Amino acid sequence: MTATATILKKNGYGGTTIEGIAERAGVAKTTIYRWWPSKIELLMALFETVATSPLAKRKISGPVEKDLVELYFGLSRLFTSTSAGAALVGMIVEAQYDALAAETFRTEFSVRGRTLTRTILQRAKARGEIRADCDMDVITSILSGALWYRLLLGDLDTAGEPYVRAFVAAVLHGIRA
Repeated sequence: MTATATILKKNGYGGTTIEGIAERAGVAKTTIYRWWPSKIELLMALFETVATSPLAKRKISGPVEKDLVELYFGLSRLFTSTSAGAALVGMIVEAQYDALAAETFRTEFSVRGRTLTRTILQRAKARGEIRADCDMDVITSILSGALWYRLLLGDLDTAGEPYVRAFVAAVLHGIRA
């Protein structure tokens, strides 16, 4: 994973190749492909390695606005200060040109990535903080999309916490109980 993160940071997504990663890691390409059959699966593994620990430590205790701001500002910092952001951008790019990569991204990565937001929203719904008729998938897409958009534009690092607070507040304004 270290070799993948280093190459991705140095060369960007377009310059990240399995060959380059294998060379940097001092292993054969077949070794990489044995563990990760495609570039997108390798990037998903990198993202999981970098992001899982910080995200798993998040305490979800309410209120909903606090939980969502903490989650999305934490993701913002993670995306801009580690290789996780470059990995995510790479996966999104790959999914645009490769149908198998798109399917893998949707069914494996995206589903897992939505879990924390859904948990926060479900608990908020149970506490009566948001309307019972909210469509969790739509709300999760709006929240994630606000962050991913700035990441893809390359200016997430300048957006900061005020941006996160603003998009969370805007979404919650529409769904509060």
